[in-house]
Amino acid sequence: MKKFVTLLLFISSLLLTAQDESTNLQKYWHYRYRLIHNFMVVGENPGMSLPADIRNTGNGGQIRWGEVPVYLGYYIGVLATEYRLLKNNNQPTDQTLTELYYAIKAALRLDRAGETYPYWNSTHAASINGFFIRDDVPSDFLYYHSELNFDATPSPVYITSGQGTPGYVNSMTSDWVSYPLSDHPKANAVSQDVMYELLMGFALVKKYVEDMPLLFIDNVALHHPDYVFDASLTKTVNFNQMARTEADIIVSYMKYNHFDHWKLNDPDGNQVFIGSAVFTYAYAIARAGNYITGVDYTDSHEESYELLWQGLQNPAELLCPYVGERGNAHPMALTLAAISNAWRDHPGANANNTTPDQILANGDYNANPASSCPYIASHIGWDVFYGALWDVFHGGPTYISDLCKAKEILNSAPFNGPYYHTTTDNASPGWCATRRFYDGVIGNDQRADVGKEDFNGNFNGLDYMLLFNLYYLDAKERELASANAATFYIPQNGFADQYPWTHIDLYPPYNSF
Repeated sequence: MKKFVTLLLFISSLLLTAQDESTNLQKYWHYRYRLIHNFMVVGENPGMSLPADIRNTGNGGQIRWGEVPVYLGYYIGVLATEYRLLKNNNQPTDQTLTELYYAIKAALRLDRAGETYPYWNSTHAASINGFFIRDDVPSDFLYYHSELNFDATPSPVYITSGQGTPGYVNSMTSDWVSYPLSDHPKANAVSQDVMYELLMGFALVKKYVEDMPLLFIDNVALHHPDYVFDASLTKTVNFNQMARTEADIIVSYMKYNHFDHWKLNDPDGNQVFIGSAVFTYAYAIARAGNYITGVDYTDSHEESYELLWQGLQNPAELLCPYVGERGNAHPMALTLAAISNAWRDHPGANANNTTPDQILANGDYNANPASSCPYIASHIGWDVFYGALWDVFHGGPTYISDLCKAKEILNSAPFNGPYYHTTTDNASPGWCATRRFYDGVIGNDQRADVGKEDFNGNFNGLDYMLLFNLYYLDAKERELASANAATFYIPQNGFADQYPWTHIDLYPPYNSF
């Protein structure tokens, strides 16, 4: 009888795991559907293929594009990982590659336009040189793209209480609209924090998309020929090379521009108004760039800043002073650490790599006896997310991310999308912020555990989608490294003819981690 009860409990746990996996997979494709219908328009023209961060801002009818390169980096990462999962399981990749093509082109567009009128001074020629603006979403974008209100019913009540379902929008804003050329300082200029998230996306392309020309049907040209300059229905593109080339241009710009080493200057040679001192991270930037491109960016200037970078691995230094007062220093350091693998116990030869341990120490506040900062949220999961990034870039045969925690985080995401409406109407801890693994969780910065009044609305969910794909890819690599390899997937079969696939047969892995 005891053996029967044990077997019954085991079977029940498998069924519950299967239910979670099945629900999370449906949730992923629902989020993808929601993203490209309600938070962006895929295409080549200004404003296109740039994800909005918040919809129904202030519980009203506005959609907002803020710090777009952060979300563009996440989006590119989602597409690269999605491509690999689909490809591994012999599923159609045309739509994913279409979106990836226009997403990388959007990054190039922001780079090319960064020095030209009306985004900057008209005396500068258009140039892809590593300096770019945050977005080029024009003030009439919503007027010309009413499809952003797909499935949204016009109503004085713009949100649905208790869920992140996108409501109707009738106005928009963006960094470009909010900070036009006449303003000073020019707040639409790029800052270093958004550049690192874009590099993360390029690193995932380098990792998961083959370094060879890929043939795909361009679904934008197929369905919206008026939106693109090149209406060819098929394209052959080396995405890996595109990502590596732009990453090289960005890192090279930070390394040396306008006679400055490891500083971020605008097209006129002045330091950007915020986030200009990249020298603090120079040691890691050079090595992250090398991981993505294979180019050696080391120089005497960057090496002289190594101690600054190594100091950032100390949780007592990074968590308290920076997350509360400058909330983006924490994710900047963790992003670069995950890509560069460059934290060491001392400078010079024979140093030991401390990166995996320090990613966990800085990501999980409970693991930090040296830090006086409280762990306010219930496992926001920075240790899980940045640990998974490190795993897929550098892991085998050592893996550090906790897949059990990853699954719990994915399970807790609301089906209709992350949101924060009011202090009494918000998603579970971590899912009531625009960027769960990026926004500060201490002090007065936007907090991923309780949301923030200035950032309320419905969020794009890219943080969920990227963690979901990293979870599967991380698990897949671990399984392949073991003697009993199992098949991971997204999804096995039952595809509908249309994209995105919202009604599919689901066959998740019943593994428990």
